[in-house]
Amino acid sequence: MNTAGADSWRCSIEDDSQILFSCLFVRDAFLLAQNERGIVPPRLSIVVPDLRSSIPNLELNQMSGTWQKWWNSTIDFHSKIGLDQFRRKNQEFDFETLASERKKVFDPPEFECLQEWPSLQLAAKTVQQLASQSHNDDGQRTSSARGNAPRAKMIADLVEELRVKRSPEDMNLTFGIVGLPVIGKWWSFPRPDFLICSHETMSDEAEFLRLVRRLVVIRN
Repeated sequence: MNTAGADSWRCSIEDDSQILFSCLFVRDAFLLAQNERGIVPPRLSIVVPDLRSSIPNLELNQMSGTWQKWWNSTIDFHSKIGLDQFRRKNQEFDFETLASERKKVFDPPEFECLQEWPSLQLAAKTVQQLASQSHNDDGQRTSSARGNAPRAKMIADLVEELRVKRSPEDMNLTFGIVGLPVIGKWWSFPRPDFLICSHETMSDEAEFLRLVRRLVVIRN
């Protein structure tokens, strides 16, 4: 994760989340249907094998609904990180609480966080090793291309420009961005101060800055 900001504002930028990658890998490997358009991204940009036959008698329709709940919880966890909600009043980072909250949404290899949904838990356990290896391989292929340092500079320049023109009440001064390795251009705002988007969208400077502006400016 990278950060940009000053004393008066803060932005976190992450584009290599193992949690979100693994969650999407499970969806793609078992071809689970998506119930909520917009919030859920397209397929991963890597080739994910069809693993539906690897587990007999899987209840795929039921798994689609429980997967959606899992995905929403992982996004909520990442938004808390992006919005700096694991920091104590003395500004020290609360790693204990962070670890505890992480285990509630992602705790391989047993995935006890999913024990309420046995079929989904079994699916996550089955593909975890392959998902982890695929995540590592994808990170090695794309890390040099993403360029978060220049992106942080662009965000800083935009925020400082907006601060000259607008009052603090009209701006989100703490916000988060997560990039995902999914196909095509795609973006969503799960909450007004948190953006998730594809790597392709992040690489389009004009489009990315348009979305950041929408993220920062509360009232036009």
